[in-house]
Amino acid sequence: MKSTAAVAAAFVLSGYAPTAVTSEQVDVSFAFLSYTQDYCSGGVANADVGNGNLASSAEFPQYASRPPLNMSHSDEPLNLVPANGDGAMGCDEKSGDTCQQTGSTYYWCNYDQYLCMTKYASNTNEVYSNVATQTSDNDWVFTQFYDNGLDVDQTSKFTRSESKTDSASWSLSSTVDVGYELDITVKVPLEFDSTEKFTTELSTTTTSTETSTSTQSWSAEQDITIPAQSTVKLTWIITKETVTGDYSADVNMPYYAKVWCNSQTNDHYEWFVPAENFLPAAYPGTCTGSTCSISGPFTGIKGVGSFVTLQQCDLGDHTGDSCTQIPGAVYPQAQ
Repeated sequence: MKSTAAVAAAFVLSGYAPTAVTSEQVDVSFAFLSYTQDYCSGGVANADVGNGNLASSAEFPQYASRPPLNMSHSDEPLNLVPANGDGAMGCDEKSGDTCQQTGSTYYWCNYDQYLCMTKYASNTNEVYSNVATQTSDNDWVFTQFYDNGLDVDQTSKFTRSESKTDSASWSLSSTVDVGYELDITVKVPLEFDSTEKFTTELSTTTTSTETSTSTQSWSAEQDITIPAQSTVKLTWIITKETVTGDYSADVNMPYYAKVWCNSQTNDHYEWFVPAENFLPAAYPGTCTGSTCSISGPFTGIKGVGSFVTLQQCDLGDHTGDSCTQIPGAVYPQAQ
């Protein structure tokens, strides 16, 4: 355990460069608990990022027997803040529920100038890279036949409307767990929706595929001439595109976590600790400063247009075996 006189002794990662990796599951709570277990002399009485005492096996049994993270460290100075309060708020800094709430503000017991870290977690810097668009092999196709057994041409009119579903899916390989279910609002790539109206909620913790859908309305209206003693095959096709890419965003952990050591460490029992002190050391592939990245592949499938084609067939042939394209009979439809 550390008990040096240097107040600034803390974890950092030597030579760290903020390069994202393909898969890393960040647990902010356990990273801080691991940090405090090394930092405190005599063990940890209370370690809290804003969701309760991580050192309590009753509150967090999942951490009780888990070995601490292997965190790189040096003696470079970092921004720990010692506690020097007077207890005027009447709360228990050592063993109570030390993240206090007044209105919409969350702050540490007896120190309303220091806000509770994970209560203010938020996302920034949403980016899509390596975006590619390709024609889907799953177009929607509707077919209708028109028979004319008379000796003169006949006319008809095709009218139909359909509602079709566009889908967007994210599969996170790098996640960030802030101690509670944090859902962030995400947009799809511009290549999928240039209006930027397609948005959804995405959990920062799950590695399961999350899919959001929206509905598009399509309609077709087409005049048809059926030659004498013939069948006309009408085909309405709604074409689709598949958009793929790599999604990433930063989850920011501002303000402070809090630790109370069993014994005075660097002349104090209680310290307020910024995320930059422990997250990059615990998760060097994903975290830098007070932010950690989530990332994973994106796949979207959407309708992009529709058209009607007409073919002339032998009378009564509804198999299409005898059908041939009527020259020029390809008609784009308005959405």
